[in-house]
Amino acid sequence: MYLVVQDLAIFKKKEEQNMSGSEEKKNKIELLNVWIDELIFPGLSKDLIEYEEGHNSPDGEYYKKFYIYTNENKYQIVATIRPNDDGYLGCQASTRKKRPGESWHRGNDLPDGVFSKETWNNIMMGIIRYELVSLSNYTKPKRMTICDEEETC
Repeated sequence: MYLVVQDLAIFKKKEEQNMSGSEEKKNKIELLNVWIDELIFPGLSKDLIEYEEGHNSPDGEYYKKFYIYTNENKYQIVATIRPNDDGYLGCQASTRKKRPGESWHRGNDLPDGVFSKETWNNIMMGIIRYELVSLSNYTKPKRMTICDEEETC
């Protein structure tokens, strides 16, 4: 509940104070950092997430990338903060190992959309779905028992 209130407060602050582009960028970066910290609590993000230095484009957009690794996959999350719209948040997954005989890493697009908590949550759920593995169809053998006539099996 706190993060939802905080999200609303940041965007209301923008409307009330008519923030400059650099202030808006700073607030969205802070918001993204809150979401990341929430994801890995307890722990330090620098121990679990690889950050790529953010950079500005000539048209005023700010790009920030970071990577989350699992045993099998690498997830690249991209945040784009634009001066005149809601921005963008997206994720791509790629395998960390090539399949035998292939010279590339397989991958997929995961959820993306406007820079929002809803998009962030969709990305996190997409990562969880991507990591799920099917259950084995192994059935446990029935236990053999030997019963006396006096005992109930």
